Amino acid sequence: MQQPQNELTILDFHRMFSDARSMAIVGSSSSVHDWSNGDYIESHDVVVRFNRAHTEGQERHVGSRTDIVVANEGNNLRKGPSPENTVRPRCVVSYIRTPCLKKHNTRWKQPFFEWLASTPLFLCPSPEIFCCDIPQRRRGFSMGTYALASLPHFLSIEKLFVTGFTMFGSVAGGTHHYCKPPSVGAVTWHDAELERHVFGHLLGSLKCELTVTDEVAHIMEDQGYPAQRLHETTKSIQLPGPSLSLRPAWYLVERAAKVLLVTGFGLRRIAERYI
Repeated sequence: MQQPQNELTILDFHRMFSDARSMAIVGSSSSVHDWSNGDYIESHDVVVRFNRAHTEGQERHVGSRTDIVVANEGNNLRKGPSPENTVRPRCVVSYIRTPCLKKHNTRWKQPFFEWLASTPLFLCPSPEIFCCDIPQRRRGFSMGTYALASLPHFLSIEKLFVTGFTMFGSVAGGTHHYCKPPSVGAVTWHDAELERHVFGHLLGSLKCELTVTDEVAHIMEDQGYPAQRLHETTKSIQLPGPSLSLRPAWYLVERAAKVLLVTGFGLRRIAERYI
């Protein structure tokens, strides 16, 4: 099997960003369209995006520069073009996820390396998350949670901005990605309720200066942490919601859907203990 053309060690990775003091982690949720934060994102030393993210036509909301793409091993040229031809990052970071998660045993195959092209790859074990108790699980976390648990610490970041995460719609902001067609796969593969719990505690445990957008603030506040929101002047005008006569009905629909989602995740977690 052909290896990536330019594989980085952790020392190489640290040297590549040795002068970095600030970082913007830009998730793929369509909630990024609620703000015009492009210039603010660009002001950070390191800009992190995920998988097959793109910026063309989205610059006002997400900026244009990309320093790091965090990508899973499932990416290939059938799913989308190489990052070398889209956002042109300085490197790609990919995690070898925990071996005890049987369904996440990573099989590094040629299609992933072809997708990388000549982009340098920093391949490392997934970070163990110690900031909170995690119930028994067989499903891995998303790349966003792994990135938050590792990258600010690897690079000793002093100022961090986080946007574009709704934990698959478990908080307001929608389930869709801004950079790819809608899919139910992410919602069914990941445990949204558990991941929101872990993501919120990770944010709350950070020692650096942290600024977030509203949907990320909701995740933090759900776990009991105060959140420093980005200044109100960067927010776009919100579209009006349903009429007053329809709001009670939509509220009931939303609550019923959330109960079904949480119940489904709970039943799956119980079943997986005995598989």
